[in-house]
Amino acid sequence: MEPEELLAHLVTAEREYREAMRVARSHGAALVRNAQQRLGLSQRAFADQLKVNHTYLSKIANGHALISRPLLGKLVRLLAGLPVDDKGGRALASG
Repeated sequence: MEPEELLAHLVTAEREYREAMRVARSHGAALVRNAQQRLGLSQRAFADQLKVNHTYLSKIANGHALISRPLLGKLVRLLAGLPVDDKGGRALASG
C-alpha cells in the first residue's frame, strides 16, 4: 500500500471510530443494560468483570452518567470473550 493510500485509509478509519464512539456513548445506558442481560450477570458481578465500581455502572445503566471510552473498550472486550484489563479501549488495539 502506498503511503498516500495508507494515510487516506487511516483518516477514514479515525472518522469512523469517532462516529462509532459518539453513537455508543449516546446509547451507553442501553448498551450496558443489554450487555449485562446478555451475559446473565448481576450488576455487581458485571461491574466486577469490567473492573469498575458497581455504583458507577448503575449510574450509566440508569442514564445518570455517560459511558467512558475506556469502559466502552472494556465492554467490547468482555462481549468478545477477550480479557478485560485496566487499560480499557487501549488494550483492544493491542489484543
